[in-house]
Formats: sequence, C-alpha cells, structure tokens
Amino acid sequence: MDGPARHIGVLEPGFDRGIGTRARIGLIALATDHTVEDEFRELIRGDGVAFFTTRVLNDPTVTPETLKAMEPRLRDSAATLLPGTPFDVIAYACTSASLLIGHEGVEKAIHQAHPEAKVATTMAAVAAALHRRQAKRIAMVTPYIGAINEAMADYLEADGFTLIRAASFNEPDDNNVARLSAEAIWGAVKELGQAPEVEAVFVSCTNIRAVGHIHEWEAEIGKPIVSSNIALAERCLTLAGL
Repeated sequence: MDGPARHIGVLEPGFDRGIGTRARIGLIALATDHTVEDEFRELIRGDGVAFFTTRVLNDPTVTPETLKAMEPRLRDSAATLLPGTPFDVIAYACTSASLLIGHEGVEKAIHQAHPEAKVATTMAAVAAALHRRQAKRIAMVTPYIGAINEAMADYLEADGFTLIRAASFNEPDDNNVARLSAEAIWGAVKELGQAPEVEAVFVSCTNIRAVGHIHEWEAEIGKPIVSSNIALAERCLTLAGL
C-alpha cells in the first residue's frame, strides 16, 4: 500500500459478564418449532436474565422414529450455543422427543458440548410443574398420534399422576401444530378440564400457542393449566437459582 503506514492505537479493554449477568439460558428448539422462542420472550424476562437459541434438525412429521432421530444431533446443536461461553442452563424444547430419548440421553449429548450447564428437558419439566401445583389427577391435551400419546400417558402415570381424561388433535405435521387456533385449544382444555375430578390440565407440545391465554383459561375453569413452554421456562429459572 502506498503512503505512510497508519498508526492504530491500542485500547485498554474492560470486560463485564455481558448479557445474562444473573443467568444465561440456552434453548435448543426444533427446526420446525414456530412458537417456543416467542413464548420464551414472555416467560424469561428480567434484568440480567437472557436466553440464547439454537435449532436441531428434525423431520416435520412427528413419529417415534423421527423424534428419536434427533438424539445424535443434539451435541452439535448444543455446540453452536456461544462456543467458549458457559451457560447456567441449557434446555431441550421438545416434549415428545425428551420423553422418548429420555432425560439422561439428552443430558449426555448436551454435556458433550457444554459440560458446565444444568440441563432441562421438557417432559421432566412438565412433571415438576404439576407436582409444584400439587395436582395428581390430571387431564391431557396433545397434538400427537397414538403411540406418542400412549408413551406420554405411561410416563405421567409412572410418576404418580392419574390421567383422568385425555384427547389429541392427532396431527402428525409439526408445522400444522403451530397453526392450531386458540379457540381449538381452549375448546379442548375446557371440555376436559371442567370434569370435577380433574385437578389440572396439561397442554403438551412446545409448538402449541397457549401462554398468552393461560391466565384467562385458568380463571374460567378454576384450575391450573400447565403448558409445555410454561413448565420448561419454570424449570430453567429454577435450575438457574432464580
């Protein structure tokens, strides 16, 4: 380059923790999930609390086989979360896949990339949220096909819950699940939740839009409603010590 060399001064850096001074939460969302990030913006809020999202490749057709196929991809997805930066918690945002892969399998994969992070899985978070509300006799609303519904019912009953009523939209396409209307979801919640023996309603799937309506629906039926995203956000904040 012609001309005299430029002189570029050297600045003395000063560092702080950056974004997430109280808690740094990682979120592994499905490639087909339209909803969880939007609802987490409502649920994970507060000075010094931040979440960072990555995606894991999945088939939009939800079957036990396609859900389990995500397990070997979780490590690489977790590795894209701020490489070289520690996390307090990393969450896997899929209710049905976390059920079928299992908490231990998800935790092992995430720890290969972020061994320092506590791990939240959605199905375990749902059980914790229902226990926190002291609800044992529950109703369940899902979008899933039969085999996934049966596995979810088995999991809940093995954890001490009694499944009083259950219903499914039987929708295998995850992109369509994100388009289920509030009216359709509320109709199912109301129908199942109004049974006097039901103590709480569980609305499954991180792709179902429910957070913006939960308080209104709870007031209407007079019972707790736990959605997958509410449960997962609660679990993340609990594990982060908030």
